[in-house]
Amino acid sequence: YRGTKFLNWLGDHLFLKLVKLSLSNCKDCYSLPALEELPCLKFLSIRGMHGITKVMEELYGSLSSKKPFNYLEKLEFEDMPKWKQWRFPENIPSLTELGILETPLFYEAQLFRYQLQGMKQIVELYISDCDSLTSLPFSILPSSLKRIEISECQKLKFTTTSYQQLQEIELVIDHDGTEEEVVAGGNWEFPSSIQRLLIYNLKTLSSRHLKSLASLQYLYTYELPQT
Repeated sequence: YRGTKFLNWLGDHLFLKLVKLSLSNCKDCYSLPALEELPCLKFLSIRGMHGITKVMEELYGSLSSKKPFNYLEKLEFEDMPKWKQWRFPENIPSLTELGILETPLFYEAQLFRYQLQGMKQIVELYISDCDSLTSLPFSILPSSLKRIEISECQKLKFTTTSYQQLQEIELVIDHDGTEEEVVAGGNWEFPSSIQRLLIYNLKTLSSRHLKSLASLQYLYTYELPQT
């Protein structure tokens, strides 16, 4: 699609029972279509939208209106190099999987963390190439969270309190291999509840950070230091 904006047909009543929607590589579009009239939507993917700078009420209608995306289970944004702002409904009751990938200018990290608190059923969280993300206190996330995958978030620091509420979690950390300190604090440890842990290129990680993994069932490491 080479237009600069979507036409109104996407919100037509003929699509009321639509459950899966992917908007891909509409690189000339500078706005997203209104999807509040798609009550049955379960999967939404927005990727390759190079002209989008914000994701706001235009996508789902007014926050004061009827609850949008009541049945949405999976939401992903990918390859959106100009995306900076977002505002999303505080509560998406059925959402279990969220992916935010290749969004280097996405800078509203504080608002992002606030909105994660409203995702009460989320099971999987994927974050990649989000350079504005400096911390992610997973203690604010619900106990339903089972898998977290973080890659190429170069300014993210892991702190002592980041993971203390996680249970039965699979954690994947993929760094670019630089010597930048990403584990903050000499006494930092992974929580003992982690069952699966995959770590790539985290060169500043020391073996002392792993000594608390009493529940660990699976460990995969690649390009870690020898100490």
